[in-house]
Amino acid sequence: MSEGETTTTAGKRPLYLVLALAALSLVGMMVFLEGFQLINATTDPEFAARETAELQPVLAAVLKTQFETIAELHKIMTPMGVALVLLGGVLSIVSMRGIFGRASAGTILQVALVSGGAMVLNFVLSAPVRAAATAALGTISNPEAAQIAHFLPAIYGLKLALPLMTLALAVFGVTRRAAREALGAASDQVSEEQ
Repeated sequence: MSEGETTTTAGKRPLYLVLALAALSLVGMMVFLEGFQLINATTDPEFAARETAELQPVLAAVLKTQFETIAELHKIMTPMGVALVLLGGVLSIVSMRGIFGRASAGTILQVALVSGGAMVLNFVLSAPVRAAATAALGTISNPEAAQIAHFLPAIYGLKLALPLMTLALAVFGVTRRAAREALGAASDQVSEEQ
């Protein structure tokens, strides 16, 4: 195969593949930021007060309780935060490399699936954090707090479900034949250059 044919094949990436890789990159950034927030909450004693200082009282109470509970669970949450930072960063980098034709479909799939597993594990491990935040709303005598407490579990569920659905759709896009061929041709070209 000549060099011109390889470049043409690598340049014909389906639009859905580019969108899937961009979505994976955004999910990776979100996972990275969530991990970074966990690390800050567990290592900085002033983090909760600083982050909630200028918020509305109900929202401030929820977030302050969340951050304080995360700090109490530092032995679990610090390693989870580090894992999320690493996996989110790698997912973003690998996805961007895929957009530019420098990553294989297998690598992208592995990192995406492991990141999804880490998100689910974080959701399971942070159950006490969610429970404390919901309980904190019960102590506030504001009618708005009761409404928020009613919807808070659904909000937490959506916070997990939407990125996981995005990951699933992006993985589906990366596993299509045209996507695998485009990524395979691109990774073959990179191997030949090295």
